[in-house]
Amino acid sequence: MLNYCKMLAATAVFVGLSAIPNTASENLTQLAMTFGDVLGAEKTCGLRFDSEAIKAFVKARVPANDIDFMSTVATSVKIAPMQFNKMPAGLQVAHCTQMERLAAQFKILAK
Repeated sequence: MLNYCKMLAATAVFVGLSAIPNTASENLTQLAMTFGDVLGAEKTCGLRFDSEAIKAFVKARVPANDIDFMSTVATSVKIAPMQFNKMPAGLQVAHCTQMERLAAQFKILAK
């Protein structure tokens, strides 16, 4: 009975630990998708970005050894115009407003 309880306790700890999300990784993936959406709005929303500011943003927010961030950004940039073109006019306005606000928050807008 004691061995059974120990095994049950060990299983509970393992299952509990495996259920803990990798928050930093998930947040970085979300950041990559959002950053890609913002960069993808450059033409459709008439935004202008500062190349040095983009470089500074990436250096400050993305670990140097992250191999997935830019591929996620690139995918989001590619998809953004296709999604934009399917939006009704009012949603396009709202989308561009938010993309501009995010770009300002990221400090990547050209002055």
